Amino acid sequence: MQIFSRGKINPEIAHFKGENYMEILANNQQYDHGVANVTFMPGSRTDWHAHHFDQVLLILSGRGWLQIQDQPTQLLQAGDSVAIPADVWHWHGATDDSEFVHIAVGADPNPSATEWGNPVDLV
Repeated sequence: MQIFSRGKINPEIAHFKGENYMEILANNQQYDHGVANVTFMPGSRTDWHAHHFDQVLLILSGRGWLQIQDQPTQLLQAGDSVAIPADVWHWHGATDDSEFVHIAVGADPNPSATEWGNPVDLV
């Protein structure tokens, strides 16, 4: 069951592998934080990146991966939440066999507040 609209193709598509969508639920012009529903189709994921703000991911459905630099990859699933501190390099995305939907909450949804790095190399 999908709670929020899947939205449109993610505007940062150049920094993602595979098909993913984003629906802005609240932005900084209205509130203190940006809030977005992000849907990753199976196998899709972000490139390595760091936000210049703290970010919280609230997992709504499916299974996905999160890896913080120099740490092992962790499996996330519905009901999990994770806080990623500002300026910490990480990536996240869906497992190969599951859609992955999360709410991303951050202090600044402005794309320039995210620094993008290399694509993720999975073995």
